[in-house]
Amino acid sequence: MRRTIVVLAGVLMVSGCTGGPQRLDGEAAPAGAVPPTPQAASASSAAPRPVPSSKSPSPPAPKRSRTTTADAAPTRFSRDGLGKLKLGMTEKQALATGLVANRSGDDRCSTFELVPANWDGVAVVYSEVHGVVAIPGYGSISTPEGIRIGSTLAEVRAAYPDLDERLLDVNGKVFAKRTDGDGSHYEFVFDDSRRKTVDFLSVGVDEPDC
Repeated sequence: MRRTIVVLAGVLMVSGCTGGPQRLDGEAAPAGAVPPTPQAASASSAAPRPVPSSKSPSPPAPKRSRTTTADAAPTRFSRDGLGKLKLGMTEKQALATGLVANRSGDDRCSTFELVPANWDGVAVVYSEVHGVVAIPGYGSISTPEGIRIGSTLAEVRAAYPDLDERLLDVNGKVFAKRTDGDGSHYEFVFDDSRRKTVDFLSVGVDEPDC
């Protein structure tokens, strides 16, 4: 009986010595490290994606176009001219305003096209001695008193009590502000047939040589 117990003990000792360490699947981790959870592993493996902006890219600022003096076309006569174009200006001064172009005619008296009018028949009269001597109106250009192309003779008479009508029945011309001594006046030409409405107007010097 004692011999049997000894044999069993020896067998147990042998089997205990020959048993190797248990093998575990997976990667080895340093001692004391906490294994990652499945949720953390999947979050770390997914690369972050950029979030699209809700704002669309701003368009480039428009470039400012260059403008000339003629772009700001005058709308009313003054006693000494039309906008920046003044009676008595030299050719150089008149061209610098951007309101006239294309001088034509002889050396003593010539004309410029009036750029804002955009029509060859509207001409600024230029004297070699006195400079700009007459500036015509066009479209809705008016005098300070509101007289323009299409105004009636009654309206002109009401606006200018000093109206000079001596040539009205000859060629349809009348003159206003000619006797106030400031050196300039308005000229109105009425239509040929009825002499009832203004067909042409201008501001000019009192003593032109053209």
